[in-house]
Amino acid sequence: MFEQNTIIKSSALAEAWLQAIVKAYGSFGVISFPDDCAEIVRHFDHAGVTITITDADSFWNAHSDNQASGWVTLAEDSVAALDWLAEDIESGICKVRSLKPLQGTVKVTV
Repeated sequence: MFEQNTIIKSSALAEAWLQAIVKAYGSFGVISFPDDCAEIVRHFDHAGVTITITDADSFWNAHSDNQASGWVTLAEDSVAALDWLAEDIESGICKVRSLKPLQGTVKVTV
């Protein structure tokens, strides 16, 4: 499931990155696209990560913001999209100012 990813190699890393992004990006109180967010929740559930619809909305808004778009069409694999966002953060090319401080900080202790 995680083989194709560069950074997100486990459920624990997916959860750590997702929570760091949601905390750094924040939420807006209104779910932009509830059906898309429900699908994102299902993608993460399939990967062994339980998230809320609010987390899904915050994450996808951050991902879309990084792509310089209002709301990017839902990817087939939201965990892969999280990997892309984590890659941009770690490489220093993330366009979302509030996420830049995450570079080099997200770790999973075993």
